[in-house]
Amino acid sequence: MAEGALPASFSNECLEDLLAFKAKLLRKAEIVRKASMASDDDEVGDEASALILNFIDIEPGGRGFSRPVTVRTSE
Repeated sequence: MAEGALPASFSNECLEDLLAFKAKLLRKAEIVRKASMASDDDEVGDEASALILNFIDIEPGGRGFSRPVTVRTSE
């Protein structure tokens, strides 16, 4: 590692940590969405079954931008 090379197992562990963090975020977003649906009994429709995630994309030049993605869930 001193010369800039990382073992493959380190990369795999980082990926596993990232995927675990992603799963935590999605679980928390689902809890928040359900709580907001419970408090908004009047609101019914497509938006009640959708979750909007904001992804950050990095262009080859290093410039980043936000890209919203709507995930629809079936109830």
